[in-house]
Amino acid sequence: MDRRANGHGLNEAPGRRRSGRGVVANRTRRASLAAVVALAGWACAGAPEAPPAREPVRDERAQERDLFPELSSQLERQMAEQRAAALARGAELKAKEIDPFGAQGFESRLTELGVPAFAGCARGASDWPRMDALVALRRVDEGDFWASSPVLGDAGESRALRERAPATPIVHVSCTLEVEVEPVIQGGFEARLREVRFVALFDREISWWNPDQRGDESTRAHAQVHLDLAYLLAREATRSRTAPLRARGPTERSALDRLGLLWANHLGEIDRELRALERQLDLETSQGWDAAASQRWAERLRGGLGAVRAAMPAR
Repeated sequence: MDRRANGHGLNEAPGRRRSGRGVVANRTRRASLAAVVALAGWACAGAPEAPPAREPVRDERAQERDLFPELSSQLERQMAEQRAAALARGAELKAKEIDPFGAQGFESRLTELGVPAFAGCARGASDWPRMDALVALRRVDEGDFWASSPVLGDAGESRALRERAPATPIVHVSCTLEVEVEPVIQGGFEARLREVRFVALFDREISWWNPDQRGDESTRAHAQVHLDLAYLLAREATRSRTAPLRARGPTERSALDRLGLLWANHLGEIDRELRALERQLDLETSQGWDAAASQRWAERLRGGLGAVRAAMPAR
């Protein structure tokens, strides 16, 4: 039989033509077969993996709150109180007035003098840096008072009131220390203090001697009591085993910040007791004018801090 090739490459009998429906059916079958083959290949190769879900980025402070919820809230509250107190104190001071009192004020004082500091203590020194303005003394003399006028008192005393004093000695309790941070097995980091040594300091640069009292031994003796109070507190703090010497955090910075705040609070407690003792000293001695009362304080100090504290009025 004579067969002719149609336009689709298929041989058909003459006079016989395929309908459009048949052509569509053939194309549909071919497409279905191709889809089945492709699906089988996809199944053998394995489905492509979905991209990993991105973990939400967590704020470091949120991590700290999760790890240390009670301590973190306490520290944040203390920081807010310290900021409010600093703002209130700053509002009372004149522009560029030096405020050497308290742990925060002394931290600024160290920065002003170029001493590398950590929470109110000198870093990286085996002994207190040898400085002219801020020195570790055991005996104070008239020549150690360099200021031309008195600074404001820690309780916001007026300049006029302090100018009526025979002298205004400024003493501090500070320390020298080393700081190190290391990772811990449980995760996070631990900041530690070592080689801590407390010291009583006399601030020559802002201590003032009334010019009308030149050569007065009773004024010097009263200033010595102030320094001796700081010395006894520094010695007790050096011997104490209750100081916070370490703290942990999820990062190096958070561990250091936590330890810095704990240490500043510890140093602040010592400073608050020193200021309370100094206020009582100045009250009982009329700021040093009463030489006999200053002598009684000097004798009391020979009995140590226990004797001094026992004589303090009940709060």
